[in-house]
Amino acid sequence: MKNRTYLIIAAFTFGLMAFPCQVVAADLSGCVKEEISDLKAAGFTWDEIKLHCRHGYVGSKNRSSDSILGAWTWNADCPSGNYSDTFKINDSNGDNFSGALNHNSLNNKISGSISGERIEFNRSYTHQGKTNHQVWSGIININDGSISDGLLVEDSSDTECSWSASK
Repeated sequence: MKNRTYLIIAAFTFGLMAFPCQVVAADLSGCVKEEISDLKAAGFTWDEIKLHCRHGYVGSKNRSSDSILGAWTWNADCPSGNYSDTFKINDSNGDNFSGALNHNSLNNKISGSISGERIEFNRSYTHQGKTNHQVWSGIININDGSISDGLLVEDSSDTECSWSASK
């Protein structure tokens, strides 16, 4: 089971005096203690830290390189139709990764990065003698192995598709 860090603010009762209290609990499992300390030292408010470190956020110090590795199944909804297949992330170094996206029996290289909860990668492929480029971006949640709210943009045709993926 993954260790989680929680922020709890409470007031206490002393003798006969009671102080009004508000209990605020926040799941900070997206960050490790060192990252929370760095955020406090940088002047982040608790509200900003709660947002930054919420469950599902992938802090750079909390992301193990193997957490994104492996095969992902993707689905895209485009003006020309619905498509699905897989991509595989083979190598991860900090915030950067590389791999291959499979579609129509083509094995195309991808390279990208993760920043917080945002994932983005580029795909280049050749179709009918023409090289095409795509940019895939979305929200990654390492904890449940999903990518949501994806946008896929094909540079050559300005086509935009929505997409999602899961491990």
